[in-house]
Amino acid sequence: NILYIAILMLSVYGISKNISGKKEIGLLSSFIVATFPMIFGMSKQFLTDYPLTAFVSLSIYFLLCSDHFENRRYSIFFGISIALGMLTKPAYIFFIVFPLIYTLRNDFNVVKSLPKPILFLSELKKRKSILNVLFSIGIGMCLASIWYIPNLDSILWLNTTNRGGTATVDLQSFLFYPIGIINYEISFFYFLIFLILFSREIFRGRLSIKNLEPNIIILTLWIIVPYFIFTLYFPFKEFRYLLPSIPSIAIGISLIIDKIGGIYKLMIIALILLYSSVQFFIMNYGTDTLPKEVSFNIWPQKPIDKIILFAQEYRYEYPGHWEESWTYTAKNENWKVEGIIDIISNDSIKD
Repeated sequence: NILYIAILMLSVYGISKNISGKKEIGLLSSFIVATFPMIFGMSKQFLTDYPLTAFVSLSIYFLLCSDHFENRRYSIFFGISIALGMLTKPAYIFFIVFPLIYTLRNDFNVVKSLPKPILFLSELKKRKSILNVLFSIGIGMCLASIWYIPNLDSILWLNTTNRGGTATVDLQSFLFYPIGIINYEISFFYFLIFLILFSREIFRGRLSIKNLEPNIIILTLWIIVPYFIFTLYFPFKEFRYLLPSIPSIAIGISLIIDKIGGIYKLMIIALILLYSSVQFFIMNYGTDTLPKEVSFNIWPQKPIDKIILFAQEYRYEYPGHWEESWTYTAKNENWKVEGIIDIISNDSIKD
């Protein structure tokens, strides 16, 4: 996953730098996302959720750099990233489609001129962005179709299998992913930091629907829309499904910190650097000097039965299914690698 780690870190850095105009905010965002428990935990796994997180972040970066598709080079890069994301996991579309639609909101008026071909072609010539959009999406579709067209039946079967019924709409369903984000994806520490900083901005009147910047709206759509899709459309839920949206939280925390002036800004950054570094090493290697977990119960149903204030390993259970952990500590175990290789080699010689 080293390649995907690099893509994720550079993409998050680029998004934050693009929005804030500051390299240090880009670096802070990269550090924060790298120390989210499920992010660094899943970087040790071979599931496609981590690569998908990297490619979604890359697409958002190219989308911002395209300058509403006025920049053809980044529009082409965005199209290539669409193909990479779709070839990684079909769920990619849930994370990128609404940020894309919002970016194109001013170009939809051209559709009104479709009944008049001459006027429509004239509008297309005036708006280079529309041609770039068509070119970009065309590149993505052509590259992705190399696999999707011959495997269309498998995609339809997979969608039916993943759904497996009708999603339950109740309080537990709506709380599943928010509690999962707090407990297992970003940790209670980062949630508390975000909550305090976000509340501060609201009370100061800096955050309201009317004065939100377009880039901030894109970050919001990046996490809000997938949350509702995976909550309302898919009956079976797993915390990792929402992982590709998590970088938006790291970027949001960094951008709000950037608005704080003076010594308070430095204190918050120092606290994040110190606590997250300690948390990172504790989760990877463990310690006997601290408790294994500090939590309190809030709900009778696992795996959202508690709020975890601190844990050395974020382990949870899906009742009747299985138990999972993405942040297990390093262990010294003999996996009999040499013996396995010898058996395979000897068997190959016999064949």
